[in-house]
Amino acid sequence: MIKTLTISLALFASLNLAWIYYEKNLPIQDESGEHWVLMCSAGEPVDVRSRVYIEVLLLVALIGVLSTRPRYMLLTALGFWGVLAVYIYWWQYIFKVAANQELPVAALPHVSYLWKGNVADLVIAFASVSLVLYHVANALKSFFRNEDPWN
Repeated sequence: MIKTLTISLALFASLNLAWIYYEKNLPIQDESGEHWVLMCSAGEPVDVRSRVYIEVLLLVALIGVLSTRPRYMLLTALGFWGVLAVYIYWWQYIFKVAANQELPVAALPHVSYLWKGNVADLVIAFASVSLVLYHVANALKSFFRNEDPWN
């Protein structure tokens, strides 16, 4: 079950990232019908950069989940905890922008305080938190078993 959820989550995050790149690279049309493209020379915006980091970390977690070796569980933990760290950074970013612009947060483009986020980002965040809690519960369960781990 955990493999299926992780594969589904990684695929969903990939589709979300692909949609964002598609949406941002659509040619912009003005009133005359001519197409023009707006270029950004300062690098990717924080929302796209966060989605890329999340995608890479989910792939790391997926490698850990698909592996049969117990030591690869560390990759799974690093991947999921990394996803949570990226979401926390992304969540805090809107407050930095609001403070720098001296605007209320409500005046900025956000979904649940994720700068230029969408509903898919919230689904990915919720699923990631659920998988982290699942792994923590399993770790605690294995820690309190009465079996000798060395035999």
